[in-house]
Amino acid sequence: MDQKKEKNDYRAVIMPSVWEAMANDDLATIRTCFNPLIQAYKQVSANPQQIFALYSEFNNGQQALFAVWTYLAHAIHGTDEFHWRTLYTQHMAGRYGAMQQACVYMRLPVLGALLHELAEATRPVLRNESAIAMNEAKALLAGDPAYSATITALERRLLGAMPETYDRIAAFIRSEPDDFVSMI
Repeated sequence: MDQKKEKNDYRAVIMPSVWEAMANDDLATIRTCFNPLIQAYKQVSANPQQIFALYSEFNNGQQALFAVWTYLAHAIHGTDEFHWRTLYTQHMAGRYGAMQQACVYMRLPVLGALLHELAEATRPVLRNESAIAMNEAKALLAGDPAYSATITALERRLLGAMPETYDRIAAFIRSEPDDFVSMI
């Protein structure tokens, strides 16, 4: 007899009335659906192989949400965090590509274009051997006024695009509720 492993369910478990109440609250919708994903990630984050295995257990919508939201949730907290998170994301195997794919999948063209511009702007400072530490990222900004101005301008554009980005992510989640929520 062939026994199949039961697939983990990383959907948010909520009551229909709560789901309906979130209809006009984009951030609540995003955070509610992201929470089970990040909780699962925290349980395996010390082991890169387990992270990849976990990511493969997520459905396509969850993978897209995870890729985009893990970046955005940090990148909006000041220039230093924005810059370092961008460098860190580009250094991590597969993360930048997953974010680009997520932007296409979730229909986030403004964010996708901005990520492409960020990749071009930061390419000269990336290195292959190891990720850039936060203090090094700060030094890069402090040591090159032109580079710093470019990064700051891109950060302002990201912040300006956030209301539309939140709206589009939440709309995507609401259009595919079975990917993200299990009603009780």
